[in-house]
Amino acid sequence: MDIGALIGKFKEVALDRIETMNLALLSLERDGTQATVQEELLREIHTLKGEAKMLGFADINLVAHQLESVMVEAADQAFQVHASILDVMFRGFDVMRMLLTKQIGASDEPIDLAHLSDRITQALGAMRDEQAPVMGPQVLEAPKGDAPALDTLGGRASNEQTIRVRHEKIEQLGALTAELLMLNHDTSIQHEQVNEVRRELAHWLDHAPSSLPKSQRMALRRLSHKLNRAFLATQDGVSQTKQRISQVDEQVRRLRHVSLEHVTAHYARAVRDLAQNQGKQVRLVQEIGQVEVDRVILSSLSDPLLHLLRNAVDHGVEDPQVRAQAGKAPEATITLSATQEHD
Repeated sequence: MDIGALIGKFKEVALDRIETMNLALLSLERDGTQATVQEELLREIHTLKGEAKMLGFADINLVAHQLESVMVEAADQAFQVHASILDVMFRGFDVMRMLLTKQIGASDEPIDLAHLSDRITQALGAMRDEQAPVMGPQVLEAPKGDAPALDTLGGRASNEQTIRVRHEKIEQLGALTAELLMLNHDTSIQHEQVNEVRRELAHWLDHAPSSLPKSQRMALRRLSHKLNRAFLATQDGVSQTKQRISQVDEQVRRLRHVSLEHVTAHYARAVRDLAQNQGKQVRLVQEIGQVEVDRVILSSLSDPLLHLLRNAVDHGVEDPQVRAQAGKAPEATITLSATQEHD
């Protein structure tokens, strides 16, 4: 693998690692005692730091190194830390994502690494001094480009064994499969035409004139038997080929599908940030299961789905004080569920 392909692979995997860390930190924000989630978070940031250093991504390596120190300290305190410290971690994830996408020209926005570094250092010092960092109110702006936001689509790393395939290659495979289906259809028609000839020959022999010499009659019957054997021998092959090509076509169609759970994984982080900017407490619960959606359909679902999420936070959730007066818990819950019925 050449260096260009290696760098491209690093960017793809790194973006997945950042999404995984977003999910882990969201979970630890609610319950910091989850040992396995802590281990996952620390493992991902440590691996990302090492990979960035090896491939010469110095800025990402620096941010990852500083974030790792904050995470280790926070893990020692079971993540019972000031909310602003968690904000710094989330902001670090966003900055690393911006650095990754900026490398491929996705954003020309300047990135203030010095300011982020100061905030991380301040957060680390505050935890070690066991006091909340004096940062003042911080409203994290949603990063531009491909950073996690309510108007972007992201992906999440999976424990399944997977390989990445460019969409164009899947389209090419689909086109070849379509050609095979057409060829098989033509072959089936030709096979049926041979069957028609076989039937006509058998009918002609049964009604052959008595004047036909016996030797010719016997020769024609031998020819008819050979034709029957050849037809029956190819009949199973044509049928099985049609079945197998249909199965390949179905599998190629499935390759076009994207796990809805993986695509919507970053919504929980985006809802958290949107609610926080409004002074609200909102948790997004996703009940997606194993639902998969065609990429084309997913692109059509994205805008209305995100609009519903925004409206749910903006108009469906009251301020904590209003909720308290109504006898509700300070934190509201938005549930995003999906099911698949028939086709």
